[in-house]
Amino acid sequence: MSVRQVKRLVRRYRDEGVAGLVSGHRGRRPNNALAESVRREVVGLVRDPLCRLRSDPGLREA
Repeated sequence: MSVRQVKRLVRRYRDEGVAGLVSGHRGRRPNNALAESVRREVVGLVRDPLCRLRSDPGLREA
């Protein structure tokens, strides 16, 4: 950590207490998060037993 960053954190701690040290982005959705529809589709594929059989390397034909 740089001296500048430590000074900034100390100032926030003095002004806001422990809550001032928590990230301001806490609770927000990350920029690189998948869309909810994509997430649901992937979860559905993972839970599908047929999809799992097809992706198992031990079950592939040579």
